[in-house]
Amino acid sequence: MGDVLAELGDVAGAAVAMQPGKPQAFGLVDGRPCFGLPGNPVSALTSFEMLVRPVLLRLAGHPDRARPRVPAVTDGALPGGKQRLRLVLVTLTERDGQVRVATPGTQGSHLLHGAAGAQAVVAVPPGHRWVEAGTAVDAWLLEGIGWLDGQRVAAAWTAGAWTMGAP
Repeated sequence: MGDVLAELGDVAGAAVAMQPGKPQAFGLVDGRPCFGLPGNPVSALTSFEMLVRPVLLRLAGHPDRARPRVPAVTDGALPGGKQRLRLVLVTLTERDGQVRVATPGTQGSHLLHGAAGAQAVVAVPPGHRWVEAGTAVDAWLLEGIGWLDGQRVAAAWTAGAWTMGAP
């Protein structure tokens, strides 16, 4: 992909230490930013969220480019990565006033089932094979409307905090 894009403009491929989403391409074509995402769907999703979305928001003049984060606790073990940042798609629940995260199914860069139910991303730093159940983590929220404890909720970012309520 990088070779084809390079013919169109000043575009180069790169290997990013991130899983899923290692192969990337970026550059300029006719003076405009051009992004090349990996071919596997979950890799493309996580790459867009981590690398492309913040750039597009900055170019559009949006002052707050980061996805809001909520403190959470893992319900089960989350997979990590040996030498790369591991992005784990998770679902959210609330129990005893605490946000809990769990994987929505088998994780893989080609498996859409888990991605379809994901409400947030947890980043596991390189060198951690697993994040054990009961570990405190930050969950980056992916959407404004989702499910929490079987109820559809709308999340709103106001005054520097997330509030949840009926949509």
